[in-house]
Amino acid sequence: MVAEIINASGEPDIDGEYKTYDLLIEHEGTCYWKFGMTRRRICRRFAGEPITTRITIRQLWRHKTEAKALIHENSLFRRHKGDRPFIGKMGPLIGGGNTEVYSHDVLNGEDPPHTFKVVCINPEGLRDIFLCYSDFDPYSRWETQYDWVAGLNGPSFDAYLLTEKSDDSKITVCSSEYLEEVASGKVLTGLSKRAAEQALEEASLVFSFADSYREITTRPTSLWLP
Repeated sequence: MVAEIINASGEPDIDGEYKTYDLLIEHEGTCYWKFGMTRRRICRRFAGEPITTRITIRQLWRHKTEAKALIHENSLFRRHKGDRPFIGKMGPLIGGGNTEVYSHDVLNGEDPPHTFKVVCINPEGLRDIFLCYSDFDPYSRWETQYDWVAGLNGPSFDAYLLTEKSDDSKITVCSSEYLEEVASGKVLTGLSKRAAEQALEEASLVFSFADSYREITTRPTSLWLP
């Protein structure tokens, strides 16, 4: 059995004709949205999706040439930046195309989920910077398939939460191993020895980036970063 595919666009889905489309994808109780281009019928393009997935063709634009279809597809992505959290095969589509999947109804002007910046200092003192979601989790359902996904929701090492002051745009997470090295005087770059000592005494452990972000925004004076 294959996914249920509903053409609600009012336009014929013709095989061999270049077309761009806007889809609603319902997967495991969550909605996603996608732009794309194909020459095949859309129902054939997504024939490999499981019966538990339902796809609704909301808009379908027909084009006489591939070049015109590509121009229109590119214009959709330029005009609708939005939030596209998925990578490769990680996402609601098992047949590919997840990098074009949005987490919100971008065509109808729905705001993207709130994100914040994570500055993550690893045990070697190196910094990674990436975006994380405060109230939306697009990743955890794929943790069993892709081990690296867990690192998008929380640190892979023991870490403490640091912040400069009330800041709703970022958190800083620092490896406890690195803090101990700095506090012992073995590392002389980055944080000061006193700052590392205070962090080990006063800062809270990080298990979830989103939980730590909520801690900062609800208790802005309890944490610090020199």
